[in-house]
Amino acid sequence: QRNALTNIYNIDIDFFNNEMIFTLNNTPRAFASYILQNFKNNESKFDEKNHKFSLKIKKDSDFDLIEEIISRREHLKFIVNFNYNESKFKEFKRNYKIQNSAKFKSRFSALANLLEENFEILGCSNSDSFETVRDSYLALAKIYHPDRHSNKSESIKNEYNAKFKKIQAAYEGLKPFFKNQENFIKVG
Repeated sequence: QRNALTNIYNIDIDFFNNEMIFTLNNTPRAFASYILQNFKNNESKFDEKNHKFSLKIKKDSDFDLIEEIISRREHLKFIVNFNYNESKFKEFKRNYKIQNSAKFKSRFSALANLLEENFEILGCSNSDSFETVRDSYLALAKIYHPDRHSNKSESIKNEYNAKFKKIQAAYEGLKPFFKNQENFIKVG
């Protein structure tokens, strides 16, 4: 109804790698479903406990839809304030475009193929992010760290120590790859 009181919801938006993270605060889950429906072909996750959902950007045209959504205040029967840092959003768009440019892809896909063995040692693929590679490294290092196996037989200690060194070498070999990507994006 025209004169009815309407709740106003505040949604915080943050940007991380190629994902947008929406913190729904007290916004009904129906609103998250509404946004996700607009991006049904995109990868998304909903964390009900923390009232957050993340949306992975797949193509440049997603930005047009995102800008259209966050520029409007009325959605369905909701009045929504989207809170985000505009300069972070511009940087997020810029970084996405650089990472998906032909120049970036050709340069780093060739390099990633050379480092494929390092990715495999860490249980990752060459398209995984640094955060994924780092998490995998930390989990494997925890399992194979020599201090955890001091009470085992010498052969097991030697086997785990060799595996641990291989894991460390693979991770150390991949860090410059990701640092080069980061520098390319900053300069890009």
